[in-house]
Amino acid sequence: MSSSTPAPFCAQEVCHRIKGWPGHEPVFAMANAPPVAGRPRDEQPDFDGFASLTRERVEQAGLLGPGDETVWQRTPLDLAARYPLSRGSIYGLASNNRYAAFRRPPNVLERVPGLFLASGSAHPGGGVPLAAISGRVAAQAALSAGPGGSPA
Repeated sequence: MSSSTPAPFCAQEVCHRIKGWPGHEPVFAMANAPPVAGRPRDEQPDFDGFASLTRERVEQAGLLGPGDETVWQRTPLDLAARYPLSRGSIYGLASNNRYAAFRRPPNVLERVPGLFLASGSAHPGGGVPLAAISGRVAAQAALSAGPGGSPA
């Protein structure tokens, strides 16, 4: 997470047809951040400072006004508190190293009948298109499983 790089910014009405409030349009910003697990709280990145910097840059671009409100935000610390195994990473246990792609769990766990995995952390990987493919593969495996949940 670099303090000099603003977060990606998305106009929700245009991109997702999500209606805003009269005279306002909902927008979404998301920034990549490292997992927070294993770091003492006083050694965590300055998420509040990064949020302020992002807002300042978006205001400078004329996309937000000083009276516009932040309705919701979540930091990796919040994510880790709600989903402890995520370590505060949106991709869960998947890490950003050269071996991460080879360490993803498969969609079907043969040793646990009836358990099918679908996520950005499971095969084939992170990002919305790959997570959707992961869901399709897991759903197809679940539908073709026998009564005991074992893959056919």
